Amino acid sequence: MLAAVSTLVAVFGAGAAQARTDASWTSYVADEATCPGGDALVAPAAVQVKVMTCLVNYARAARGLKKLRFSPKLSTAARLKAQQIERCGVFDHAPCGGSATAVANRVGYKGSFGENLFIGEATAGTAREALREWLLSRPHRENLFDKDWRVHSPYVLHVDALDGFVDANVWVLQFGDV
Repeated sequence: MLAAVSTLVAVFGAGAAQARTDASWTSYVADEATCPGGDALVAPAAVQVKVMTCLVNYARAARGLKKLRFSPKLSTAARLKAQQIERCGVFDHAPCGGSATAVANRVGYKGSFGENLFIGEATAGTAREALREWLLSRPHRENLFDKDWRVHSPYVLHVDALDGFVDANVWVLQFGDV
């Protein structure tokens, strides 16, 4: 059985179910020729992160938004958040308690902050599938297409088991304005 879950600081409301059936957002997902490797599960994490960057910037460009630059501080924060999720065994923005922004603050990030999380088993854990799910979720999509974001940093971590998921990828995508 394939399973996937995405989460955002905002709580899903009644509109989330409607958004999940809206196929109009699929045009924002780059194909394999544009962002090669988006459906790969066995690629090294660094390659998968590069693919996610391509997918995010393709979607933003299709929406008429500027591409996002890489942020070293948010990259560290995204990695630490994924490790925290694994260590504490909770798929959440504050997996070990505290606030959703605690890790970004700890690494010295000073700007506005946004975060999309995703977990998917097997083929549901690919970069392309994570982006598809974020696009189908209104709060995630709004975060992805926020015009104020200037930087981002994706990170992926493979976990053997977490919160009922087995053989899954955890995606952390952080956004910022500085």
